[in-house]
Amino acid sequence: MGNDSSSLAARKGLYRPEFEHDACGIGALAHLQGKRSHQMIDDALSVLVNLEHRGGVGLEKNTGDGAGILFQVPHRFFRKEAQKCGHILPAEGDYGVAMLFLPRDDEGVASAVRIFEEGCARCGVPLLFWRDVPVDPHDLGDTARECMPTIKQVFLARPDDVEGGDEFERRLYVCRRTIEKAAASDPALEGRIFYVCSMSARTIVYKGMLVSTQLRRFYCDLDDASTETAVALVHSRYSTNTTPSWERAHPNRYIVHNGEINTLRCNVSWTRAREANLYSPVMGADLANVLPILNGEGSDSSMLDNVLEFITMNGRSLARAVSMILPEPWDNNDNLSDKRRAWDAYQSMLTEGWDGPAAIAFSDGCVTGATIDRNGLRPARYYVTSDDRLILSSEVGVLDVDPASVLIAGSLGPGQMLLVDPSQARVLFDDEIKDAFANEKPYRSWIDAEMLTLDELVGDDAPGAQAPSAPAQTGRRGQAPLSQPDDGLPLHVRQAQHGYFFDDVEEAVIPMARDGKAPLASMGTDSPIACLSERPRSFFDYFNQLFAQVTNPPIDALRESFITSTLLYVGNHGNLLEDARANCRLVRLDTPLLDRAQFQALARIEKHGFKPVALSATYAADDGPHALAEALGVMRARAEEAVRSGADLIVISDRAGKGRVPIPSLLAVASVHNHLLRRGLRTHADIIVETGDAITPHDFAALVGYSASGIYPYLAHDTIAALCERGVIALGSVEAQRNYNRAVVAGIVSVMSKMGIST
Repeated sequence: MGNDSSSLAARKGLYRPEFEHDACGIGALAHLQGKRSHQMIDDALSVLVNLEHRGGVGLEKNTGDGAGILFQVPHRFFRKEAQKCGHILPAEGDYGVAMLFLPRDDEGVASAVRIFEEGCARCGVPLLFWRDVPVDPHDLGDTARECMPTIKQVFLARPDDVEGGDEFERRLYVCRRTIEKAAASDPALEGRIFYVCSMSARTIVYKGMLVSTQLRRFYCDLDDASTETAVALVHSRYSTNTTPSWERAHPNRYIVHNGEINTLRCNVSWTRAREANLYSPVMGADLANVLPILNGEGSDSSMLDNVLEFITMNGRSLARAVSMILPEPWDNNDNLSDKRRAWDAYQSMLTEGWDGPAAIAFSDGCVTGATIDRNGLRPARYYVTSDDRLILSSEVGVLDVDPASVLIAGSLGPGQMLLVDPSQARVLFDDEIKDAFANEKPYRSWIDAEMLTLDELVGDDAPGAQAPSAPAQTGRRGQAPLSQPDDGLPLHVRQAQHGYFFDDVEEAVIPMARDGKAPLASMGTDSPIACLSERPRSFFDYFNQLFAQVTNPPIDALRESFITSTLLYVGNHGNLLEDARANCRLVRLDTPLLDRAQFQALARIEKHGFKPVALSATYAADDGPHALAEALGVMRARAEEAVRSGADLIVISDRAGKGRVPIPSLLAVASVHNHLLRRGLRTHADIIVETGDAITPHDFAALVGYSASGIYPYLAHDTIAALCERGVIALGSVEAQRNYNRAVVAGIVSVMSKMGIST
């Protein structure tokens, strides 16, 4: 991981570097037959110059937010440069090139060189020679010049025991990650920059804290006529709320990205959770050397690139990796074939999408492609010309093209992809690409054989079947039946236990149960925030919703319901790196809201080969001032013990009998979730919660946000049943409870849309 301290602002006050995003201009050029030329470099740089309006500048007009280019390793140029230094390069593909940003001072450079060479020696990668990259910094602004790193290239030979192509790329990846981790922990580089722009036998990245017009003048290599490529990605960066830096300029190692990842914290959390359970049939023991997957100091774009690189290096094609991380809208799309829907469903079982407005161009030096987010919130327009070239950008007009030479002109639709594959000498479009993926494995038969639905579970649920047992309500580890009747406590007592107020029933429960939608309310509130309020407040009131802002649009969930999905899968999630039928052994939930029958079916799912365990989220009222902390500790310990023993569903219930105090469900869920994350067990089991304190859509959205996969609001349902019995709600209790659940789900979707996410 790069030590980026020299050019990134440190965490201070309300500033958090992990919240940085950007909105930019992107471009991609590729020759359909893989023909290399310097003209491709010239044209790519022209595209970049014409994207200057997309890039940001600082107070100084010549200090930019970032600009760069990715292209194929220019063998003819490097062979000539090697001869100048008295070296002879191996054949093309038999050597790799690392492009490095190193400290500015001589002592720091010496330390960085030592760490790099030691890492290469440990990984068995022969180092050929170092090269100082010729640069012309005279046109840079003072800010960019003052933090400009030392820029060097390292040439590395293919080891004799490693085949060329993918295997050599994989060895270079392992070597780079080994070096990055050593650099991050070495005191000699503390506070100094160490960043590997690229390290590959196929591609190289030239970038920096530049304005688009400066890139060609800054990097002298780009003007040499022997610098040739058949592929080029360019990027002009505009930082919406970030601190520009040399290393955060694009391209990354595989992608250029225009947009923002709204689900980043979720994606980061789940990526880290998976690491403890990954097995790589391709990488084997080397897997440990490349973990962790993410550079936590990177931007959202660089972390997306980290994940794509990791998946690709473990044997999947780059296009397949992109389709996993940036999925198409499929759950409500009846126009897709059954095979395609099965493939999309399978992918959603392996990993969540990285959601948010995004246009991405990608290349590994062999294939080049592009995709946009499932809402189509960032544009990608393209030409295919008669001279066998793809020209793609965030807008038209970035390169002068004779209209008569344009064979195909178009733009990518929501979730669509295109791909240039020189081995086929043509452009592959979305349906062809993804239909081929869908035919790789029998995904439909796997799903039909392994996946369960709630309807199937409810239909098969035999009366009187044994539910899993929960800790006894004595605070000790004895057993008591789940969903016990609260010792016959009256409804109003149970409501008081869980913090119900008259307003909650009148303004939330009744309208939602009666009308099937949340009541209308004006924007704003004149009530004090929870931490300053004099009256008791729900635990949920201490949390506020995020919302999309700056260049990041919210989503109209009503008009874009085609894109929006509340689908969830629960159980023991499979290995991201290997396609297998066992990965489908999950239960599908169409929404996180459950009724009593659905909850009980999940609680009794043991007969279907699953292993649920129940945890009581309560403690004795007379257990003293540390009772809450002790009860949470018991929950965490029992959850860990259960998961290590094979449990794949954790059912948390806050039903509290006489003398018991319910733990806030959000606190209970978050405590168990984070404990299992820390233990590397979280992907082995999902959390279902039976709760009495969740009332409004905000409450349920918070529970989902803290990783509850299924929620049964038993006390809200009991309240609705009582209101129906008294005639306050003129509906049957079952219909009213369904209305309430429907209103809550609509509220969750509304919260999602304000955050700018779709699933």
